[in-house]
Amino acid sequence: MVRKLILAGALFALAAGPASAQVMMNPFKAPDKRALTPEEVEKKKAADAAYKAAMDKIPEKKAANDPWGSVRDAPSGTPTAAKDATKTPAKPKPQQ
Repeated sequence: MVRKLILAGALFALAAGPASAQVMMNPFKAPDKRALTPEEVEKKKAADAAYKAAMDKIPEKKAANDPWGSVRDAPSGTPTAAKDATKTPAKPKPQQ
């Protein structure tokens, strides 16, 4: 009985080593976030406002200039059906 208990304990100890290696246990874990001071809050608000102002200065992207746009047909509801309807069968290559 004691032999089985010791064997079970040894097996458990051997299995616990690889299992604990799968869990990330960092002794140098960073502490939880601290509350910001009023000065830090103001700096963060100023940085956010500056970022927003810089983003507002960027002009909106214009539509792409497509010189052949008036020549092409407008796309239909299903693009694959339009391709299949206009597709011609492939011609066999001439043999040499």
